[in-house]
Amino acid sequence: MAETTGQIDIFEMFAEVAADDQARHEKIHGVPSLFASTTRGPAARLAEFHAWQSTWGNFDSYRTSHALIPGTCEPSQPTATCQPTSLWAGLHCSCTWTLREKTCHCVGGNLHRAACTGCDWEGENRADSDEAVCDALDHAHPGWLDDLAIEIPDRPHEKTARWSTKVTAMIGDRPQGWPVITRRAEGHVGNRCVPDRSPWGGYDVAAAVARAHLDRQHRSTHLKTTPTKGSR
Repeated sequence: MAETTGQIDIFEMFAEVAADDQARHEKIHGVPSLFASTTRGPAARLAEFHAWQSTWGNFDSYRTSHALIPGTCEPSQPTATCQPTSLWAGLHCSCTWTLREKTCHCVGGNLHRAACTGCDWEGENRADSDEAVCDALDHAHPGWLDDLAIEIPDRPHEKTARWSTKVTAMIGDRPQGWPVITRRAEGHVGNRCVPDRSPWGGYDVAAAVARAHLDRQHRSTHLKTTPTKGSR
């Protein structure tokens, strides 16, 4: 019994030392941010975030860690081929919670970035999650926007075998993970890109979102090909 008590005391002492060391680190340096991490890949980023949580705790961990991780409903498991997903990071201010006595440089809001479950590729930072998904589709399924001309007019609440058969008959067969472009009601707020809703297990992308992405591509191409003043 005495040995057991002694062991418990030692463990408690180690825990107190670790807690003091962590508190000292927080006071001097603040809680470490994962936003600038060089880790790539949704699964690897999630593993890094969970390791961060085991050290710094779960409370407010999304905001405090500033980690780029897959959204709750976004694909995150590794795949044999390139498949699209999107990451997000909560960049809201966490200075008050960490008690850092220095000027706040937090930018606020959420940030999104395209990613791939089949490789370590990541896209540019975006303010909108749907834009990030479209970037990821460009990477994983080049040419997906060609289907915009045959957008699907009726989008059921749930994906059914009958609907999938109808879509495949209209569009033709597509590779695994290919998206479907559907028409949503004008002005409807439900334009979010929904994973695993196409007949091929890919995203369901609102036609309005796809058109906006295509317009951005055209503007970007125009800016790159238009000579600037003084460049001639």
